[in-house]
Amino acid sequence: MRILQVVTLVSPDSAYGGPLRVAVNQVRELRARGHEVELVASYRGYENPPHEVDDVTITAFPARQVLPGLGFAGVASPSMMKWLRRHRRDFDVVHIHYARDLVAVPAATVFRGVDVKVVLQCHGMVDPTTRVLGKLLDAGFTRRHLRRAAAVCYLTDREAQELVEVAGSGVQLQRLTNGVPRVASQKQWSDVASTEFIFISRLHHRKRPTALLEGVVALRKQGHSVVGVVAGPDEGEGPRVQRLVDEYPMWLSREPALASDEVSQRLLNADVFVLPSRDEPFPMAVLEAMSVGLPVIVAESCGLSTAVRSADAGIVVRDDLSDLPEAMETLADSLRARVQRGANATALVAREFSMGHIVDRLESVYGKWG
Repeated sequence: MRILQVVTLVSPDSAYGGPLRVAVNQVRELRARGHEVELVASYRGYENPPHEVDDVTITAFPARQVLPGLGFAGVASPSMMKWLRRHRRDFDVVHIHYARDLVAVPAATVFRGVDVKVVLQCHGMVDPTTRVLGKLLDAGFTRRHLRRAAAVCYLTDREAQELVEVAGSGVQLQRLTNGVPRVASQKQWSDVASTEFIFISRLHHRKRPTALLEGVVALRKQGHSVVGVVAGPDEGEGPRVQRLVDEYPMWLSREPALASDEVSQRLLNADVFVLPSRDEPFPMAVLEAMSVGLPVIVAESCGLSTAVRSADAGIVVRDDLSDLPEAMETLADSLRARVQRGANATALVAREFSMGHIVDRLESVYGKWG
């Protein structure tokens, strides 16, 4: 099958996060199964166009921030659109990692009226909105794209409901969760002097990175031997994170954003992964942490909370994070608890979130029309 995958942005600091990781993982596995797959994206932060991401070849085009202050929503790539128009009849399936931005929306428009089946995967990024740009895009493009797509892939029941709210009941919904490839190394446990809690994600207010740091400070003041680490590109919370790190430099640290191929190795040197985000759809960072054998702490509204709780792969806390320090204390004080929950996490990923399982499902989605 000839497949095109489109993702909005690639950058050295992996700022676009989960959707890019999902695309790369899918493309790698699809190619391994013999499909002809082209991955295209816009890029920024490189001196020259990148030719691969995590050993997966990519065709990349310069990104332009045409609407300042809107983050990814304001990113466009006119040269990518020219390439897409030139090659729009070369594929059987076009899979767009779709959001309300000026790469994904024009990309979907390019294939309107062409004899190619379009699959949209929204990653929880298309929900009911009151923002002016979002409402304009919905009226002019988003609803039409969702309704005309051969399949719209969703992560959770909540996302499915939100897509229906945006576009109506005619959307061809298909459930497709995220997955991770098998990793080469697993966490090797030892009774260390300090338990390291780590956060790896965008430093955005919804992600609440300071909650981890504040939890570490509270535990240290109670006499627990713990340290906290935050790593990721700044999207507004960097100054707050840095103030806490400056105030407690012996207990807390901030590390640079990691390239995607550096994440697994960094996780192996930590003890517990914490993602305090509210309404996190289906975080790749949590899957990657569990795949190397780390126990995780997530909020109730995280799309992985049910799986984490059912498998005892970590601890699920309330959305207001009032019980986050208690959860951190539980894992800080017991190597046995960390080891057991870490083993459960690895088993959960192998059982439900391996790329083999995910791409089996993806081939089924494609195969209905390919």
